[in-house]
Amino acid sequence: MAPIYPVLNSVMLSALQKHQHAAMTGLIVVFSALGGTTGSVITGYVFEHFSGQHAFYLSLVPISLIFISVIIFKKRTHAISQHAVNS
Repeated sequence: MAPIYPVLNSVMLSALQKHQHAAMTGLIVVFSALGGTTGSVITGYVFEHFSGQHAFYLSLVPISLIFISVIIFKKRTHAISQHAVNS
């Protein structure tokens, strides 16, 4: 997720008006911190209660969900940008 995180943030900020950038940046920072902390706690819990192999396979579920979300996000932003160009 780390390599595409700046790209996603850039696309989100580019879609907003300039006066909304500060508020969105604040939200990005807060939810990034919450997501990182929660992810670490969940990873620790999974490795404590399951074997390493099971923990690895369980990690594929959120990775797949993130991948699908990024594809949907890309399609929606492309559709919005095409609509803006045609208007």
